[in-house]
Parts: sequence; structure tokens; C-alpha cells
Amino acid sequence: MVRGLAAGLGLDPDEVSSPTFGIMQEYEPEPGFESTDTPGAACPLFHLDAYRIGGPDDLASLGFDAALRPTGVSVVEWAARIDHALGPDVIHLALDHGPDGTHTLPHTLTLTARGRWAAQTQTLITHLAEPQP
Repeated sequence: MVRGLAAGLGLDPDEVSSPTFGIMQEYEPEPGFESTDTPGAACPLFHLDAYRIGGPDDLASLGFDAALRPTGVSVVEWAARIDHALGPDVIHLALDHGPDGTHTLPHTLTLTARGRWAAQTQTLITHLAEPQP
């Protein structure tokens, strides 16, 4: 999923790796990419694995405040562990790996949002739920 997001941001998806051991990875966009939030500004991608985060001091030592800037995109695995630090504008994706807990189909994706993303996300969900020709 993160590789697909990276490709959409103008990043090389082959550069994306799991942040399990590094805890947080940062990827910069290709030259010429512009953020839709701030024209002319590059849109970096931050990928954080919060599983081993012990508290606010751990986040500060990683420079996580930079990952929350409005011109960046942050993907946080185990986000519930640091929900207090994510700020007011969040899109939350939850993937259920199937009825037996394995990676067999069907998968269920749950999308929720808060803050400035809430209305836009509801519009997206409504559009996706409409029958397609």
C-alpha cells in the first residue's frame, strides 16, 4: 500500500521499505512534483512503525513533528499507539485480513477520518459505494 502511495506522490516505489527496524523512513519526491496543498512545495512521504514507540520522547527523537507538517504525507503503522500525537487531521485505514485471520480473501478496508479530511473522505466513500458502469 505504501509503495502505491509513494508512486502516486512521484516517488520511486522501489525505494520504499518497511520501517520496522528504522522505525521511521522519509522519502523525498522526484524533481518537479508539487504539493496540492502548497503549490511549489515538495511533498515528502513519512512512513512510521509505531509498534515500538514508548512515548512522546521517542517521537521527538525521531523528528516526528516534521512528519506532521501540512505539506507532507504520513503513513503510520500501529497508529492507535500514538493517536494522541497525530493531530486533528487524520485519515485512518484499517485492513482486516479475512474471516479466518489469514491473508486469504476477502479483505475488508475500513476508512474513517477526522478534522479537515472528514467531509472529503465521506464524499469519497459515497462515490466508491455507487454502482460503477
